[in-house]
Amino acid sequence: MATTFVSKTQALALIGIETGFGRRVIEKMMEKLEEKGRIKVLDSPDGRALRISRIDIDLIIQALKGEIEVE
Repeated sequence: MATTFVSKTQALALIGIETGFGRRVIEKMMEKLEEKGRIKVLDSPDGRALRISRIDIDLIIQALKGEIEVE
């Protein structure tokens, strides 16, 4: 099964709807998870946007809901 990617803007909207958190809180969590090597935010093939996988979006949602340990 191929991994589905969405733009970072779309990811922020999806995560916000699911968790109720705003852009700043979500981006801080994304940065924290990326620093720890748990997710990857990639450049899109056309180089105009950043993209993130649905699997990583689900991980961010779980972290924001407190379902997984981030530290």
